[in-house]
Amino acid sequence: MGLPNSYSLTAAPITFGARRTSIAGFIQDDFHVTRNLTVNAGIRYNFEGGFSEAHDRLSNFSPTSINPATNSPGAIIFANSGSKLLQQNHPTLFSPRIGFAWTVASGWVARGAYGVFIVPISTQRNFNTTPPGYAIQQSLQTTDLHTPVFQLSQGPPPYPLPDPSKNTGAVLNGQSTSYWPYHASQARVMQWQVSLQKQLSRNTTLEISYVGNKGEDLLFPRDLNQVPESLLGPGNAQSKRPFPQFQGITTLFNDAGSIYNALQIQAQRRFSHGLTFLTNYTLSRSFDDSSYDLTTGSGGEYQIASDPSRSHALSQFDQAHRFVLATVYELPVGKGRTYLNRKGILDAILGGWRTSANFSANSGSPFTVYQGGANTSNSLAGNLFPDRIGKGTLPSGQQTIAHWFDTTAFASPAAYQFGNSGRNILRGPGYWDLDSGLMKNFPLPIPLGENPHLELRGDFFNVLNHPNLAQPNSTTGSNAFGTITSSSPARAIQVGLQFLF
Repeated sequence: MGLPNSYSLTAAPITFGARRTSIAGFIQDDFHVTRNLTVNAGIRYNFEGGFSEAHDRLSNFSPTSINPATNSPGAIIFANSGSKLLQQNHPTLFSPRIGFAWTVASGWVARGAYGVFIVPISTQRNFNTTPPGYAIQQSLQTTDLHTPVFQLSQGPPPYPLPDPSKNTGAVLNGQSTSYWPYHASQARVMQWQVSLQKQLSRNTTLEISYVGNKGEDLLFPRDLNQVPESLLGPGNAQSKRPFPQFQGITTLFNDAGSIYNALQIQAQRRFSHGLTFLTNYTLSRSFDDSSYDLTTGSGGEYQIASDPSRSHALSQFDQAHRFVLATVYELPVGKGRTYLNRKGILDAILGGWRTSANFSANSGSPFTVYQGGANTSNSLAGNLFPDRIGKGTLPSGQQTIAHWFDTTAFASPAAYQFGNSGRNILRGPGYWDLDSGLMKNFPLPIPLGENPHLELRGDFFNVLNHPNLAQPNSTTGSNAFGTITSSSPARAIQVGLQFLF
């Protein structure tokens, strides 16, 4: 294979109220197997360190430590000089990559690639910025709404640090907490692609591809302290929790999986004779155990915290069909173009215009039907789904904003039981939108910069004023159950003028 063509090594601490060290290195090489075949191979190494803090002001829940107040498992533990990390290091993260490009025949090129990608801890989950025993809150308020609470030259008064003598395993008894499992796996994604491209003309190509993506050990937060399904029933549910000395224990499990497969067809024309376009059609399916989004906190629905596989379903963002067309066209009028190729008043008015259009359309995304009201399972955590006693879908011609799906297909589950319905079992409305633009440059005869000119442009969003409907209300018991009450914004037009030089 020879010497590597590229190598990089980086190291950077990342802080979220604590400190984590991340080191990555990558080695790759390109080599020619035959005159028509090129292979690229490489491997990346990552070191993902557990969180630490300069003064050991970290704490975490431990399901095995004995609580001093209850003499039972489940307590808060604290970092110290001998045990600074409350999450393990991940020192052996290797990610191989390989790809090829093969000229099959004149005008035909086949490509393929496979790679493993490590998802950094900070991308999957933030660290607890208010660890038990070290949470600091301070409010400063003036008494007369005139005198400042402190002078900037002197700085704010010091924070009153919590009393360290109170940091025992029972510091949060009777309260909720969060749990970052020490042995949590490192999330990773495997991606692969095979494509065949045909050059139709000098400037136009057509490509068909198969694309796959598989995620392992992905984030799926759930309540560790949910009442087990086998213990559901009347009586004091708190006493049936695995750790009854605590309320909810939000646990950042890394045990979810995902799989995505897609057929993609793409046509592209490079800019020539005033026209360029890119169009793409995708037929795909995406399944996962959780579509949890760390930034919004949505997508992590579950009924039974102990079994993530029972949440396996279509991804919240799944779109079976998607079509996109983007194009730019220079009108063939004005100086340097086919018609009115000369300066003058007509060129100033009619010449030099450029148009653009962007059209996108996709089928509807899945949604989950929830049981409204109190969680009658008495599990004290998670969602409650209704019982599904029918299909729930309606023929496309019968779907209206007042009745998007068959609401009679769902019934309340019996008390102290979970419903048999699942997540993401129905689909919402599809979507399509057309945006366009119109732009013209006006050269300025001034000695400023390389090409001084004014740019006049108009942008038209949702040109046809098409209402793209939102997801229907999917909570049983609601007066709006099964109805759609909102849509995307109406047509919008903006006009701008800018001076460029």
